[in-house]
Amino acid sequence: MAASSKTSLERTRRLAQSLGAKEPNNPLETYMKLMVTLILLLSVSACAVAPADSGGKAGGDTAVVCHKGKKTLELPRDAAKAHLDHGDRVGPC
Repeated sequence: MAASSKTSLERTRRLAQSLGAKEPNNPLETYMKLMVTLILLLSVSACAVAPADSGGKAGGDTAVVCHKGKKTLELPRDAAKAHLDHGDRVGPC
């Protein structure tokens, strides 16, 4: 490592310690915390839901249907009627 890099790293460490940050004791612990944080972030971002009245990708006259109790679909009214006829229900799941 170059001398300037070491100096910069030391300054950063001193600043972090002065702000109350602890030096990580175990690299595995740091890695695991990072992985848990990323997994939680990804799982929360996967839960984002678009509003049903957003104009919809089906366009115009649509209905929201709970398909097989598992998946919310936004369908044209004709297709929604066919889904309701075989047991799906109106509204999001």
